[in-house]
Amino acid sequence: MKIRKIELKNVKCFSKEIISLEKENTEEPLSVCAFVGANGTGKSALLKSVVAAFSVLTDNYQGETFANDAIYCERDYLSVRLDLKISEAERKLIDYDRNQLEILYQHIRTGGDGDGEDYLAVPSKIEEEQEDRYAQALMKLLDSEETALIMYYDPFRFVSDQNPSGPNLQLST
Repeated sequence: MKIRKIELKNVKCFSKEIISLEKENTEEPLSVCAFVGANGTGKSALLKSVVAAFSVLTDNYQGETFANDAIYCERDYLSVRLDLKISEAERKLIDYDRNQLEILYQHIRTGGDGDGEDYLAVPSKIEEEQEDRYAQALMKLLDSEETALIMYYDPFRFVSDQNPSGPNLQLST
């Protein structure tokens, strides 16, 4: 399973953003991708969005869904849509005839600063009688040890200016 696109609405610093993870001039997803940028530009928010979308389905990712404080500018909701490409082996595993899946995770604000409510929305192109099958296929795919892997490494997220540490870290003054 590879992520082709990530669409964020009202997530942390993103009001609306679509990130394509496809090779240029093709619809083929990248095999490896790195997000690089200054502090506060949304790298962690982007990765936490992916993990939150998967975590609403299964505990395997040991991630967290979002709370109300992650909603951009006090709006009423946030949403994360993942466009996934699945392999032939994955299609056989879940008995699915298409090579594309979509996850739509939404967090709705429910009064105050509480946790709100989390939803997994079935894409509109899925017919009503197939909704349960679609959700079951996603859960089976994400629960499989053979298919899903997210690596998230942010070694200097909490490095102090007074006492930096890390591999060969040198600060210029």
